[in-house]
Amino acid sequence: MWTVFLSKSMNFFKATPPIAFYIFSVLSFVFANIVRDRVQSLYIFLLILGISFSVIGFIKRIKTKD
Repeated sequence: MWTVFLSKSMNFFKATPPIAFYIFSVLSFVFANIVRDRVQSLYIFLLILGISFSVIGFIKRIKTKD
């Protein structure tokens, strides 16, 4: 059951264009800025998520540029 879920999620990441990851990254940074003073743990989670989306988008852009 988990292998089916993982294979579908991997297909999602392969089919998503790099610009979508950049948009998710910006949204994560915006929401992190909104919750910065209220919930510290959510703030840190959203920052890490935003950085991760940026890196994934950058890697996908380099791989698809060839």
